[in-house]
Amino acid sequence: MKKRTILLLMASVLALVLGACNQKEKQEAKGLKIVTSFYPIYAMVKEVSGDLNDVRMIQSS
Repeated sequence: MKKRTILLLMASVLALVLGACNQKEKQEAKGLKIVTSFYPIYAMVKEVSGDLNDVRMIQSS
């Protein structure tokens, strides 16, 4: 009976360790970060990519 309990405990620990090693971190992949130089290109890229990518325009001062 004692051997069976120890074997069951070792199998449970092994299953927990292997399960913990297999998990991957969840990453929020919003897509690409695209930077454009002037408005016509920005507007075109924004329309094509929609909400999949982060599209920004360089603002010159």
